[in-house]
Amino acid sequence: MKTILKATIAVILIATISSACKKTVDYKRQQTTQSDFAFADKNYGDADFDITPPTTNSPEPFTYISSNTNVATINGSTVSIKGAGITTITATQKESDKFTQLAIAADFKVNRIAPTINNFPAVTKLVSDAAFALTAPTSNSSGSILYTIADPTIASINGNIVTVKKAGKTTITASQIANGNYTAGTITTDLTVN
Repeated sequence: MKTILKATIAVILIATISSACKKTVDYKRQQTTQSDFAFADKNYGDADFDITPPTTNSPEPFTYISSNTNVATINGSTVSIKGAGITTITATQKESDKFTQLAIAADFKVNRIAPTINNFPAVTKLVSDAAFALTAPTSNSSGSILYTIADPTIASINGNIVTVKKAGKTTITASQIANGNYTAGTITTDLTVN
């Protein structure tokens, strides 16, 4: 009888201790909240910048990732712009003893910029001169260039080949199409035919 009683007491004690231990570790973590996470548009070529972290009730640090590293990369909390386009930046807080894990995301847009187009000098020709090729202006964009002439009675353009028709003065426009990190751009020059 004593043996049975001792065994019963032991089982009760073990169950009580086990229940107490379970109550110690089996608690609910507080739900993490996050808000106020947004990015202003930037332009290609802009300097690196630091992310303003979201508002949160958790003390856990944020880690950041960019969904498109061709647009922006992130080192710690510093963003480096790589190209025009849109990427999604995700800020994540890991689970802690008191708070749940949570992530928040926001789109970040990098705009194209205008190309720098130079070196398109004026041209002077004689009515008797043969057709000639235009020398393309220099540009930091690799977009294709199309040529147009203001007065097609003075000269005509086919591709980059100009054919003189009569004496006079007009303008030639070189139009570069948008490409990569650059918007479309134009530059003009004078054509004088004597």
